[in-house]
Amino acid sequence: MAEHKLQAERPAYFDAFETIAFERYEDGVLVIRIHSNNGPAEYGSLHHSEWSPAFREVSVDRDNRVVIITGTGDSFIPFHGKWTETMERGSDYDRVAERHRRTFQAMLEIDAPVIGAVNGPCNHHAELVLLADMVLAADTTIFGDGHMPNGEPAADGNHVFWLELLGQLRGKYFLLTGHKITAEEGRDLGIVNEIWPLPDLMPRALELAHQLATYADLTLRFQRRAFTDRWKRLFADQAGVGMGMAWENAAHLDRQFNVWIESGQDSEEFNRLQKPLAKKPGSLYGYGK
Repeated sequence: MAEHKLQAERPAYFDAFETIAFERYEDGVLVIRIHSNNGPAEYGSLHHSEWSPAFREVSVDRDNRVVIITGTGDSFIPFHGKWTETMERGSDYDRVAERHRRTFQAMLEIDAPVIGAVNGPCNHHAELVLLADMVLAADTTIFGDGHMPNGEPAADGNHVFWLELLGQLRGKYFLLTGHKITAEEGRDLGIVNEIWPLPDLMPRALELAHQLATYADLTLRFQRRAFTDRWKRLFADQAGVGMGMAWENAAHLDRQFNVWIESGQDSEEFNRLQKPLAKKPGSLYGYGK
């Protein structure tokens, strides 16, 4: 196997973000690594504020020929940390909603094949890897969605890709119950292509990326555009991200608590909030005899 060296030159945006690390190989393979202080990502408002401009930079840099998105350490995004931005007025929520919409747009404008390398539990923002063109997962990976278990509708775009990938009935069950999907079940359901022990995950992702990088630029670029065309239409639908995020924001403003900013957690509504209803990971096909 040919040895692939990292590119010495670093565009300015490679070092412009606190929650994203970049490195690029000489054949144009770009590795995007999500993190918190160079450790596993504990998702918060800083991540959310950086993703949109970071992916926009990636999308306009035509030297990025193949992209790998992964996390740090032994997990992708296992936890949701405290949200440090002020969230009191409609304009506060609108700012976040617009940012979220632009993140989806920027991801789908990346003009190169994307490989998702899921390096462990992913309980928040699985779109970062599941909107990829190939998905590799560590054998410790578990996918989840944190919206309904924390009392808010899953309407910020997550519903679009989960219902598309899992099918309508399975997708709605997954979102409504707080179900967890193991790597093995993900492969059975068609959302994971390959499963690897964690030490072998990135070597395999890089092997595939470097293999793809042997193709001509236009072959890679046009193939990616053919893949993202349907996703763009789905996310542009009325409830794709914009309207769906508005519904989610309205629910935040109306209810008596917001778990992400640690407010009102002694309220009556919070105390009666049910925890996830699914009994165990790995059985999204249904319970019962």
